[in-house]
Amino acid sequence: MKRVTDHLKLFLYHLLVVGICWITIATSGCSKDSGEQEQIAKIKKAVTGLMEKEEIPGLSMTIIKDGKLWWPEGFGVKSTESGEPVTADTVFEACSLSKPVFAYAALKLVEEGKLDLDTPLVNYVPEMSYLEKEFLNGKIEDQRFKKITARHVLTHTTGFPNWRSKKTINIQFEPGEKFSYSGEGFVYLQKVVEKITGKPLDDLMMEYVFQPLGMIHSSYVWQEEYENLAASAHSGFGFGKPLRKSKKANGAASLYTTAPDFARFVCALLTGKGLSEETHRLMLRPHVTAH
Repeated sequence: MKRVTDHLKLFLYHLLVVGICWITIATSGCSKDSGEQEQIAKIKKAVTGLMEKEEIPGLSMTIIKDGKLWWPEGFGVKSTESGEPVTADTVFEACSLSKPVFAYAALKLVEEGKLDLDTPLVNYVPEMSYLEKEFLNGKIEDQRFKKITARHVLTHTTGFPNWRSKKTINIQFEPGEKFSYSGEGFVYLQKVVEKITGKPLDDLMMEYVFQPLGMIHSSYVWQEEYENLAASAHSGFGFGKPLRKSKKANGAASLYTTAPDFARFVCALLTGKGLSEETHRLMLRPHVTAH
């Protein structure tokens, strides 16, 4: 049990968000057979103590044991203004954790032969006018754009910035040359995938990820049910802030989900559910060195 508590402390101390958040912890150190209540009491004590220390109003967590959900729990409040408690069903913005969920779906398309990791993405969308409108916001003169592949996107080696500072997007280095984290790359792949499948991203994610994995409260666009389920965002001073209610799906950043839902996705990664053994290994192995 000490190992579980130490891991929990380390995770919470490295949270990058001050406010309300959710976490998923995978462990093999918990047992339901003996001392369950004692173990849970120790976890609760550790979590509440660290929440107080780090001034986190509320969080939702799910512990995974042996590839399965073991214990979901909510702590604190959804909003410091309403005082409504966080539960296991509370919805949060996943932000950049949207990326691995979308990556999982992209790899399923690879398995189906609809997408190839090393084919330039422009080959799937010969009508540049589509990309100019949906992604580039104009024309691009840099011919390196035509070299970018799904593998480049999924390994963050496209040469794109994380997010553009201007209306137009620039390429910063030869695709595949080095690692540089980029949300723009995932949006590019999203636009190509939507063109290939003829489906909006959220419909595609529902078919390939959410329904198969039982992620019943997850979506890349704001849902009406979230009005009652979602936690508020909070500033560093603990004041409530409006949640982004994204009506436009963003494969890099707009996922709404719960801790148990995301835990179900983590379970799929741990066990390889929904992917072939080869694809599962491919998704989890190192591909590039980040300097």
